[in-house]
Amino acid sequence: MVERIALTGALSYTGRYITKQLIQRVGSKNLEIVNLSNRKESPHYSIEQVKITTQPYDFRNPGSIVEAMKGCCLFICTYWVRFDNFRISRQEVIQNAKLLIDCAKQADVERCVFTSHTQSDINSHIPYISGKAEVENYVKHQFKENFGIIKPCTIFGDTPNESIVINNLAYLLRTFPIMAVVGDGKYPFHPVHVRDMARLCIEAGFDDHGLKEYDWDAINPEKLNFIDLLRLTRETIGANCYLQTEIPKELAYWCTKPINWLNNDILIDPTDIDLLTLGITRSDDEPLGKIHYSDWIHENRNELGRNYISSIQRYYDR
Repeated sequence: MVERIALTGALSYTGRYITKQLIQRVGSKNLEIVNLSNRKESPHYSIEQVKITTQPYDFRNPGSIVEAMKGCCLFICTYWVRFDNFRISRQEVIQNAKLLIDCAKQADVERCVFTSHTQSDINSHIPYISGKAEVENYVKHQFKENFGIIKPCTIFGDTPNESIVINNLAYLLRTFPIMAVVGDGKYPFHPVHVRDMARLCIEAGFDDHGLKEYDWDAINPEKLNFIDLLRLTRETIGANCYLQTEIPKELAYWCTKPINWLNNDILIDPTDIDLLTLGITRSDDEPLGKIHYSDWIHENRNELGRNYISSIQRYYDR
């Protein structure tokens, strides 16, 4: 029997790892992926072993999305946009995500998994976080007893090229003699490896633990604070950057402006600093990830941070 599964961005970053793990689990001959995506994927992101049917995000014609999802037993939704009101409004992103959930429901998809964020909160002043929480609640309502919510804060992958946030932190450590750190830097920062992220999505999607409803943080086994993660990264890659703490938030933010101008990118926005300093990049639960950040950083120490990676070029200009 062929398992038919709908997945946003099946050939993109997290989605590609989910697809590969689905192939390992179900078998390429027994799996069909409905790839919801508007992106032109890079050639090295192709996966030839399995049948993948791409359905564009036609939000003005949701009937086409419903039709494409028919026969699917599971929908894994990673759809989101990083920056607020950059080429698309945050509210539009939220409505699009809800529409995808509605399409899955109308197509009689049995289970739904949504990737959210650690410490999601509908009352957060950060639109990214409150928006995630709003869609979370919608998934829980629409797929009662048949949902999974998986919450990372930052994802690092098999290679530095995949790991924009961590790679660019390493780039700053390699490139500049001083890095500005807001406050004391002792706020939690708990990233997860993309393979663990994919595994948790699939376990929740197939209800492997018989819980029916899943609300899991996705973090690696090492609960480091931000300053210790920077120190570990600096020492492992052999950088000499001095970490200057107690820098005001506004000054730290303006220090990133030349990098933005140079790379035609947005390294961080003010809410990214709030995510860190207000403890939103933390988990209070036992880690469910298996791949240690320290092991990964050691394996990738020679290449990590050699070049800057533009988020805008990677995710918006394709």
